Amino acid sequence: MKNTYDTYDPELHVLYSEAAKKYKPKEIRVLIVAESPPPLRRGRPRYFYFDELDSPENLYRGIMTTLWGEEFKRTASNKPHHLKRFCEDGFYLIDAVKFPIYDLIYDLRNEQQKIQAIREQRQARLNEILALEPEHTILIHPRVFTGLYEFLMTHEISILNDSPITFPIVGKSRFDEFISQFQDTLGRAGYSGGFVQ
Repeated sequence: MKNTYDTYDPELHVLYSEAAKKYKPKEIRVLIVAESPPPLRRGRPRYFYFDELDSPENLYRGIMTTLWGEEFKRTASNKPHHLKRFCEDGFYLIDAVKFPIYDLIYDLRNEQQKIQAIREQRQARLNEILALEPEHTILIHPRVFTGLYEFLMTHEISILNDSPITFPIVGKSRFDEFISQFQDTLGRAGYSGGFVQ
């Protein structure tokens, strides 16, 4: 691995934490566990919860398109507006690995290295989920599902998806596949454009 949790710049973690804190709901209806923040671009960090839209923003676009469709597409660049609405609807997102996993691993094609990086953090993620007390949890990305599902279920975490949800890539068939899988999963929590009260 190129970096470890002992050598990675702690200021990066602070940046991510502070950005997410702005949009943390008082009560979390659905907690989304993604893989990790995106890799740095020319040394500059990117993140789901940063207010500035940084193309391609695959995960942000995939989640928000699923939730609000054409309404989101017309105003996609207004991230603060959509993140605020995301928060108000009771959604919150955390990462299985808190630093960009692609910057932690030498061989980007080695799936087992990535899954192992997730598994090494599973106790920390369990503790975080227990502290957040969400009603439901969704695992996004097949590697996240492989690395965390059985462990979290053993500890009685309510996980809505019982099979992997693909990662959305804008312009690819996987984007539509993600929307379909994510919609079906949200339906199990009673969400269809809003939660059933």
